Amino acid sequence: MLVLVCLWASVAGMAGPLPCEVRAADPPKVAAAGDPSIDGPTQVAPYKLVRLEVTNLPDGAVVFWDVSPEAVVDIEEVNGRAILTAPAGSYAVKARVVRNDAGKLRSQTLRHRFVIGEQPPEPAPTPTPKPPEPKPPEPTPQPVPVTSFRVLFIVERMANLTPGQNAVVHGAVVERFLDDRTTRTDNTRGWRRIDPHANTDGDTPTMNALWASVKPSITAVPCVAVELNGKVEVIPLEETPAKMVAKLRSYLGEK
Repeated sequence: MLVLVCLWASVAGMAGPLPCEVRAADPPKVAAAGDPSIDGPTQVAPYKLVRLEVTNLPDGAVVFWDVSPEAVVDIEEVNGRAILTAPAGSYAVKARVVRNDAGKLRSQTLRHRFVIGEQPPEPAPTPTPKPPEPKPPEPTPQPVPVTSFRVLFIVERMANLTPGQNAVVHGAVVERFLDDRTTRTDNTRGWRRIDPHANTDGDTPTMNALWASVKPSITAVPCVAVELNGKVEVIPLEETPAKMVAKLRSYLGEK
């Protein structure tokens, strides 16, 4: 827009108009608009209407309202405004502002919350579960001190043994182990080979007493009687010296 500016002045005693000047008009001043936002209450008394509107709405924009939970809300939209009623509770509102921007549709979502009736209390924080107390380590079982360890091989003199069993009863591997581990009594080694039909009266009192306690329990031969700290167990004869030694070691807590 152009503006014609003319001034009237008196120069050297002469009155009259001065030459006119054409100027461009200043552009109109437009107040800066804020961003669109939902204007409405955050707390409403029961049985009162809730009125919501979008402020700073751009020209030509359309507003679509959405309230959650919608199943209990009665809402009416009038000239872009929302008027609604609902039972007591907490509600979330979304307003979708749609406008035409140079031929392109632009959408903006605004959010608002309000409460009808009393403000519901904040949910109590979920207590953090207390971690279980660490369990003290299980006590390591202590090996029982060996006070006596004696072994009887009960084998008939003319028994038909397998080669492995024969090596167990008469071989050096088992013999060395027993000489080293069994408890000596009356200055004699703590193990014996016994024929269940033989007379053992000439043996030491300790070994005779052991044989007397074992003999009623014998049901089949060959077998082995193991006495540990006064308790006696009758077990089968193993098939190899290695297995026999491993079995005897287990009574002593050895591997």
